[in-house]
Amino acid sequence: MAFVIPYGLATPAVVATATVALQPVDDADPLGCGIIRPFRRVPRGDFANDCGELLVRSDLGQLLGVVLGELPWRTTLGTLIYQLRHRANTGALSELARVQIEEAIRQWEPRVRLLAVSADPIRVGTENRILLRIRYRIGQSQPREDTAVL
Repeated sequence: MAFVIPYGLATPAVVATATVALQPVDDADPLGCGIIRPFRRVPRGDFANDCGELLVRSDLGQLLGVVLGELPWRTTLGTLIYQLRHRANTGALSELARVQIEEAIRQWEPRVRLLAVSADPIRVGTENRILLRIRYRIGQSQPREDTAVL
């Protein structure tokens, strides 16, 4: 595997630094490679990165955590589920959360095949919450389910 260094930067010092500082990743992975969440530094001074299913799961978390319009370079990325806070926890609210999440994943994450998305109102102590379940498949992998309480 070779590292590609832009023309003009390929001095011997840069090449030596690049080959020591960068850890090779499997560029042949059809699901891609990149920085994963939670963002953290690793001993070599770079951000943690990975390939395959771990990257896709990280990207799903990032997608659902971004407020629609928050990123100036991609204003249609994200969801509006943050607007659902402090609202009456009804079936309509849960359905709205489910639809927003489903639409965001279908639009922005082509590597994921959604099998089911459910959002159910629950009570945690004295607080009303929404229990979110996303069942999906990444590529040809086994179906998996992630759960979050909003």
